[in-house]
Amino acid sequence: MKNNCIILLLFYSLCLTSCHSQEKRNEMSKSENQKNSISLKFYPTGVIDDVRYSISVISDSLIVKNYFPININDKREYAAQLSNNQINKIDTLVSAIKMQYRNTDIFEDTWGITLIINNQVIYEVGDFSFELPPNEVKNLINYLVSLSAIKIELYGFS
Repeated sequence: MKNNCIILLLFYSLCLTSCHSQEKRNEMSKSENQKNSISLKFYPTGVIDDVRYSISVISDSLIVKNYFPININDKREYAAQLSNNQINKIDTLVSAIKMQYRNTDIFEDTWGITLIINNQVIYEVGDFSFELPPNEVKNLINYLVSLSAIKIELYGFS
């Protein structure tokens, strides 16, 4: 009888340990899945390699670069750690985007933009202004720009 109780207790503790470790693995995979990798690039239309501004979200970091500052005193790079609230807001905005939008027609003297989320081009246009994107894309772009200490100025090229 005593041996049966010991075996039963041992079996019970193994079950609890197993369930707990499975729950931990599920929580970890959920939190890893929610971290989006985002790259947003602004460039003169037709010259996708001539990036003037970029915003990247990698894990819980925001990195903004101004590759060609107009004034010598302008910041070239800004990095910040995102709060949990900011990460949650970004995740919510990303999940609202349901389809890809691409129009790479070349226009003169305009800005192009490419938005890549989790290594997939989600939004790419050759004639960009902050008012044009569909609302779900516009909300994400505007939120990312608002987090930056570097002002994104889409100046004319003529």
